[in-house]
Amino acid sequence: MKWGHKLLDKKYESQILQAIETVREKTLNIQLDYFFNVWKEFWFGEPKAGLPSIAILGTGIPELYIRASGARPQFLLGGNYYTHQYAEQVFPQVSDPVLKSASSILFSKQLACMRDITAMAVPVSSTDTRKVLPYLKDLGHPVIVMEEEPFLNSKATSRFKSSQMDFIMELQKLTHRPITAKSIRTAAKQITSAHNAFRCLKAMDIPQIAKDFIKQTYYLAPDIREWTDRVNGLAAENLKPMPEGRSRLLLIGSPIFFPNVKIQTVLHNVGIRNYENHCGVPDPEDYTEFLKHNPSSLNSMFMNLNEIHYRSAKSDIARALCSDTSFLQNAGGVIYHLLKGQLMYAYEAERIEKAAIRAGIPFVCIETDYTNADTEQIRIRLEAFSELLMQTGRLTAVV
Repeated sequence: MKWGHKLLDKKYESQILQAIETVREKTLNIQLDYFFNVWKEFWFGEPKAGLPSIAILGTGIPELYIRASGARPQFLLGGNYYTHQYAEQVFPQVSDPVLKSASSILFSKQLACMRDITAMAVPVSSTDTRKVLPYLKDLGHPVIVMEEEPFLNSKATSRFKSSQMDFIMELQKLTHRPITAKSIRTAAKQITSAHNAFRCLKAMDIPQIAKDFIKQTYYLAPDIREWTDRVNGLAAENLKPMPEGRSRLLLIGSPIFFPNVKIQTVLHNVGIRNYENHCGVPDPEDYTEFLKHNPSSLNSMFMNLNEIHYRSAKSDIARALCSDTSFLQNAGGVIYHLLKGQLMYAYEAERIEKAAIRAGIPFVCIETDYTNADTEQIRIRLEAFSELLMQTGRLTAVV
């Protein structure tokens, strides 16, 4: 297969291809060619005819609605260090690097995933996001906005519900296809199957960097049913379940998306290869309970989905800032990843550190950016952290 490298800036190309080489060299005995091809096809492949394509900044929008509307979501996760010159002008030096990177993909207009988009969907949760909206609208595509809020209430708020419904209405106008009870259930079944594949993948005794890469390709795959089948096949034929009873070493904080592989690479190289990564992509939603019932109307169905999506976001420690710290129970240690420019995560890091100290849990905060300038410094700190875990008898359980 040939990919359109000539259409891409070499700085983008180098980073994107280096990411899979990094994964490949650390997983030589695992057959990942399908997932590598999904990765390269997303960035370099030919435009896909047929379904309308909705570019999504980040992961804060339920994919269910986009798939149920007959569109294909194109998730822009923002892990590239290199940014388009226009993005450098739009964003100040101290700004959200993930949003800056994802926006840069749109501004470049070179990548295969952007050449056939119908519209853009943007979850708004910060001043940086609000600032970039006018620039995204200038690109010539419709922009659908979904307002996010701190997930503090026990149930979905009226603001959350209205924002979800406004998004659905705008989406139907763009795709010219109604979201029906049948299309929702069809999409929900596919996404739940993928959720189960994620659970299966988590239980496999393979390096975390491989798990993280496979998970991210779900959000890039053109056919999530095939992706799910491939993961299940990989697990059934080649991999052994992870031994039970391990302590939980948590990696939490700012998002870590490929091609940014700095932290995972350093962790792997210092011998910390099995941990719970809550900085990667979120799990697909589990709609098992939802699918057991037949709501009396489409409105009832939307009401149920609002509660599911709100509850899922509230319980996700990767997104629900300012929530409680109950997830620290039984943790063997905490590595907090903090990207410079993400102020809310900086606030949370201090709060989580205090909670970990009170609970007697080893904690380290790694503040960094997308460059490789501090790689050696990070390696030294994580080596010292691994020695601390070893001294407390936790390392043999978590690596």
